[in-house]
Amino acid sequence: MSINGVMIILLGLPPGHSISTPGHPRWQALLGADFLIHAAAQTFAVHVLAVAVWTLGEILAYSISKTIISELAASGQRGTYIGIVGSMSGLATLIAPLLGGVLLARLGAAPMWLVVAGLGFAAAIVFLKLEGRVTQRRAEILALGD
Repeated sequence: MSINGVMIILLGLPPGHSISTPGHPRWQALLGADFLIHAAAQTFAVHVLAVAVWTLGEILAYSISKTIISELAASGQRGTYIGIVGSMSGLATLIAPLLGGVLLARLGAAPMWLVVAGLGFAAAIVFLKLEGRVTQRRAEILALGD
């Protein structure tokens, strides 16, 4: 877990800034594969690699989510929407380890990581489907000067 923290501190701002451009929902589509590395990992080094890969994904996802929220919400509602997303993120931080623990105990490590990767791919599909709407909304906001 220390790899995760160090990478976020050292790399958090540059990738976030570079992806806050048009087309950012496509970046989100890359995140599902991160957890497949854990499913296939047989050594500590490969697990460390997996943590490094999903940490980059985490940095990208966090940057993308805030950008999308700020683009899609009305200017007077942005804080509310970001607050709701933050609350849901906290709830996910509570629930995910509990559900992951159940999956791990019942199915084993590799199947658990496959389920997590599947959820990541499902989220990627949603982001890809939203890309047109996000692009359209961005154009509308720029046209209105909101």
